[in-house]
Amino acid sequence: MIDILYVGWNRLEFTKATFEALKANTDWSLVRHLHIHDDGSTDGTREWLRDAWIGMPVNVKYESLRLGGPVGAMNRHLDLCPPSDDCGAFVKIDSDFVVCPGWLPELLRVSTMNPGVDIFGVQPRIGPPTKIPDKSRTVEECRHIGGIGLIRYRAFEVCRPTPQGRFGWTEWQCDHPAVLKAWVTPDMPCFSLDLIDAEPWRTLTRT
Repeated sequence: MIDILYVGWNRLEFTKATFEALKANTDWSLVRHLHIHDDGSTDGTREWLRDAWIGMPVNVKYESLRLGGPVGAMNRHLDLCPPSDDCGAFVKIDSDFVVCPGWLPELLRVSTMNPGVDIFGVQPRIGPPTKIPDKSRTVEECRHIGGIGLIRYRAFEVCRPTPQGRFGWTEWQCDHPAVLKAWVTPDMPCFSLDLIDAEPWRTLTRT
């Protein structure tokens, strides 16, 4: 089992698209808790997320609380959803990231094959993405990943990152070389809406 932390803050259209993809493309039988953290949105995102999870086949923890950034939201998740004997990791997803069908079983398969890795980055990097499942998919060690990935709870046994607004996660990873980080490679066919050079995402990203 695994937990999922979904972090949103404003950008209502991004939130609608990515959360609906998360609902449709996730094998919820593998999930212990879905934690939806709205970071105090003021554009209708908070209200939309408040109702979007109703009827989902999973335990949901929803809250709207202004913490000022993703590190604060992650620390909040660690408080609300501690590890258990059957759940030793969580996936952090931001509201601009679209997951593809089969993403979670594939990610869990790769993590099981690499038990020594603490943090797995899943954002697209070089491409092109390959199908799911892909038996050649593995990991490439690195100093830090981005803001989206699978994180084993044990990574925070010594200490947690210090929130610095939107920052603090990369710095914490670089300061803790004993916590093993790696990119999942080749890319899965997931993507970030703010990197799409097409409408309406181009204008929404600029806005």
